[in-house]
Amino acid sequence: MRLDDVLADLLPRLEGRVAALKMDTEGFEPWVVQGGQTLFSKIKPNYMQLEVSDMTPEATGVGVHEFMTW
Repeated sequence: MRLDDVLADLLPRLEGRVAALKMDTEGFEPWVVQGGQTLFSKIKPNYMQLEVSDMTPEATGVGVHEFMTW
């Protein structure tokens, strides 16, 4: 299930109300970010703390540098 799908009912109420976002999905952050495009384009948190795991490239096919440019 995509992050945008999980938050679909909440997204309209979150605009302008999310100052910070912490994400720790055990190396699958690239998939979460890809599935949360609405969240990141409309909500735009001021601060984000994301874990970038060594397992990310092996598990998701996305390298750390590529992920950080997203």
